[in-house]
Amino acid sequence: MPEPSIHYEFPQGLPAFERETNFRLLEPPAIHPLALLESLSTPGLRFVCIAIHWLVPSYRFELSDDEKSNLQGDQDLKCLALVTFPENGSPTANLRAPVLLNPVTRRGLQSIQTDSSYDLFHPLHPDPPKGPSCS
Repeated sequence: MPEPSIHYEFPQGLPAFERETNFRLLEPPAIHPLALLESLSTPGLRFVCIAIHWLVPSYRFELSDDEKSNLQGDQDLKCLALVTFPENGSPTANLRAPVLLNPVTRRGLQSIQTDSSYDLFHPLHPDPPKGPSCS
């Protein structure tokens, strides 16, 4: 049986992938707490991500008025970090540019936090702490 997924519209795409405006979020139990953000228009294009609260339970972000409008709200957002797997190193998560998903409106965006002290290459921990979702 296929993995259940939720579809999200990214009206502005993702940075460097501006033409990719429709994704689905897959959360297979076999890779928990990781998830996959998969393009609906380009086969094979997917991003590994993790809910930021697994890495930084107290994570906070700022949204511009345009971003709030794009998401059609800023309450109860899913907050994800894109994960990279360098060839000669450990996986890291980008905390400076979270992917934010509004499960009610099914809209998403990647928000670049310009005034952030969060790391672009935050190391993944083998046993992430449990915590509430960020908002």
